[in-house]
Amino acid sequence: EDIPQNTGACAVLTQNITINDNVLNADGSLNEEKSDTFEPWTPIGSDVSNNYTGTFDGSGYTISGLYVDSDAQYVGLFGCVGKKGKGKIQNVGVVDSYISATGDKVCVGGVCGYNVRGTIENCYNTGTVTGSGINVGGVCGGNSWNIINCYNTGKVSTTDDGACVGGVCGYNTENIKNC
Repeated sequence: EDIPQNTGACAVLTQNITINDNVLNADGSLNEEKSDTFEPWTPIGSDVSNNYTGTFDGSGYTISGLYVDSDAQYVGLFGCVGKKGKGKIQNVGVVDSYISATGDKVCVGGVCGYNVRGTIENCYNTGTVTGSGINVGGVCGGNSWNIINCYNTGKVSTTDDGACVGGVCGYNTENIKNC
């Protein structure tokens, strides 16, 4: 049974969080030997009708060990963020994580799948992001508002020749600054 999410909640990290250990091999590939034991991650804010509108402040800490292998439309630490300028993810790193999504209209990113009208600031991804959908990015799959001071050093790939793929963002219609 799915637990309802409070997508307007505000949160501040006070330490690093590890969901799973050793998700990736040294080359950035999925640690297949352990993948059957990984606790899967459910992205916060599943779609544009249930998007995250609170403020999540990582305080410079990391979230590691995310494992997502999904056919959901919006996939990342957060699935879908923002509504009328509300919704902010800041000061957090996603590390040692494998985030994968397949489908026709997928937006997949390490920090956020789709930033509708929120802000992603001072965030980074060093994990692996892959997808067969239309928008695949290291930090954010698709952006329609603000991404500021973010970076990606992880692997980003797609199996779809027509996909928009990028290190920071796969598809962008608005503002990406100092990334």
